[in-house]
Amino acid sequence: MALETLARDPAAKSTPQSQTAGMSDMTAVDNVRRHGIITFVRKRSLLFDTRELRGPAWIDRDGVITAVFYNDQITAIATDDRGSFSLTQAPQVAFAVRRTADAAVPWDRSTSRIHFRPDAVRTALAPARLQPGQVGWLELPRKPREVLAVPASAIVRSPEGPYVLAEVGPYRFEKRPIEIGETFLKHGFAVVLSGLRAHERVVSRATFFLDADRRLGMQAGDEEWVAP
Repeated sequence: MALETLARDPAAKSTPQSQTAGMSDMTAVDNVRRHGIITFVRKRSLLFDTRELRGPAWIDRDGVITAVFYNDQITAIATDDRGSFSLTQAPQVAFAVRRTADAAVPWDRSTSRIHFRPDAVRTALAPARLQPGQVGWLELPRKPREVLAVPASAIVRSPEGPYVLAEVGPYRFEKRPIEIGETFLKHGFAVVLSGLRAHERVVSRATFFLDADRRLGMQAGDEEWVAP
């Protein structure tokens, strides 16, 4: 739709800047209300092409292979699960590996490190050909995973961590901190590890405008925030 220039009515009175300071764009809020700003948190099985279990990895000094996976992926990887490790410099060569019993070590808010060892039974030459410091990719067989997911557009990023605006009543919302896993930008959704339950509803359109209105209401001393 082409944009059109709107002429300002000379007779219209201008609002003093002191009165407009701190006011949110109610026109934008009303617009997103008409277009359905809320969507259900949806519990679903990942699509076939998002079931892959593949992460960057490197070889430590003791010969252990450390790989980084999303936390929701790690829940699907059991001790002794077999996979393959391929070097970046020689991707056509894959070495069989097994996951160790070591616990996952957090890497950041969404990922953790897990350990693998060369499977000597299946790859007798692995210890001789794999050297500390080498990097590559570790991949395991695809597995179906059932996860809790929300539209990526519903997530607000902040220094304290991601959050969503969850519905607590008719046009009443609250800030809800969440822990996220893998984000599938191509498919438009992100995995939620904690902070929400299946079938809860969250703001998924124009989240920025409504969150800005919420924060302005808090600055004004409102005890409870309700979408206008």
